[in-house]
Amino acid sequence: MQELAPVITPIAILPGVGLLILSTSHRFLAVTQDLQRFTPKECGQMVTRVNGELRRAWLLKNALSALHVSVIFFSFAALLGALMGYWPGPVRIATSIMLALGVAGVCYAAVQLFREGLVSLEIVTEHARGGGLPDTPAAKRSPRTPAAPSPSQAEVG
Repeated sequence: MQELAPVITPIAILPGVGLLILSTSHRFLAVTQDLQRFTPKECGQMVTRVNGELRRAWLLKNALSALHVSVIFFSFAALLGALMGYWPGPVRIATSIMLALGVAGVCYAAVQLFREGLVSLEIVTEHARGGGLPDTPAAKRSPRTPAAPSPSQAEVG
């Protein structure tokens, strides 16, 4: 069993990385679609929101890139682990390096995803406070006031 560990370890990690790639790709697609919904006029009016979405897109792109590179390192580590029987010394060192690089890539991606979550929270908080309004000094000073109830709602209440 000890001889199979260099081959099995990187392969066992790949499904988890694959799920991270899948969920991150979905989040990246959602950000892309949100940005495509803005007209040029809206982009000019909602600069803060658009910039936040662009920051999210870059963080997600960085995370996806790191995850894809990690898959490459884990795949090479598994391949090198299979060759361990032929050149045990140098291949064991190379396999360890590939595994370490793969794990470093996943850690970097996790940090980028954490940062993207913080940016998403900023966007949602700003929107909840009325930041969906055009970026004007008046919109920044006063929070959005709730709309007056319609006559039918006033009669019911």
